[in-house]
Amino acid sequence: MIFSSLNILKIDALYGAAALVALALTTTMTVRADGTDPAAPVPAAAKIPALTAVSPAAGAKPGTPGVEPSQVWDLGPHGAADGDEPKTENADQDGAGRDRQEGLHPPVISWGLGKGFTSEFDWVGTRDPSAHLAAPSAITFMKELGIEAMRAYNHDLAWEGARLLCARWGTPVQLEEKMVGVMATVPLPDRLGSSKEDAVRLRDALLEEDRIEVQLHSWRRRLWVRISTQVYNDLADVERLARAIEAK
Repeated sequence: MIFSSLNILKIDALYGAAALVALALTTTMTVRADGTDPAAPVPAAAKIPALTAVSPAAGAKPGTPGVEPSQVWDLGPHGAADGDEPKTENADQDGAGRDRQEGLHPPVISWGLGKGFTSEFDWVGTRDPSAHLAAPSAITFMKELGIEAMRAYNHDLAWEGARLLCARWGTPVQLEEKMVGVMATVPLPDRLGSSKEDAVRLRDALLEEDRIEVQLHSWRRRLWVRISTQVYNDLADVERLARAIEAK
């Protein structure tokens, strides 16, 4: 699918249900999120207490304080997160517990400053809440499509797309179908280079010259491209990527 406002083909899944309804740029609030060391120093200019991103996949211990990215675990929009209320005997020293809220402020302050934790985070600066408001409709839309039908479509497109790219570029298919969920990584032609700098150059060229955004990296002395499929993509998108690479 092409973003109408930007005219960019995106072959990289927008995670979160809101992506299916709100296909537009959304603001993202960046918080301290090293995932492992909540005691790591925060830049002096920030003056914001450290928050730790936690997730089931990261193996976080029960009661670990921090912020869980909503777009990853809750099918929410980018910029949304769940504040984790600690449930440990040291709750007064952890995370965003009530005893810590007085000193916790958003990186962009607005008229709620000094009026309490909820008021300060309720409306941050000039944030656009459209993506958050669209999330319920997005989830409903996903259910109407059918979760299993979506998974099957995305898997089939990723696998068929990977084989198409390798056939067009004359590169080997170095994965089996059972290894593919909704993403597939395939090698690019050797003539395009092998270094990190080559990867950056080609990724930028695809975006600026061909209006295609796709994950591309250097690994094992060659370049690789990863397609990540969603229901807004079809095989014509993959074919467009194939043609763009052939022209480089």
